[in-house]
Amino acid sequence: MALKSIKTLLSRTLKRYGIAQGVEAAQIMETMEGELKARWGEDGARSMRVRYVRDGVIALSCTSSVWAQEVKIHEQEIIAALKKKMGPKVPIERIRFIA
Repeated sequence: MALKSIKTLLSRTLKRYGIAQGVEAAQIMETMEGELKARWGEDGARSMRVRYVRDGVIALSCTSSVWAQEVKIHEQEIIAALKKKMGPKVPIERIRFIA
């Protein structure tokens, strides 16, 4: 019997139990929060919160329209940074702002 990598076993297990999407969304949210913190520091990160990831969209709430506009200006750079960190297949196409 051939040995299988932990990555392969974990991927199969997550899919079998139907939680692969949820785990991927949590990883995207965590990476996004890290990216916001890296770009705008602690103050900026406290002013923005990732709410959910669904259908290629990251939903983000901001304490002010100024922060939302700042993220919107850099949206494509942020998405590119996420794809660089997580791999090109990360299913994120845009950032949506919610109240």
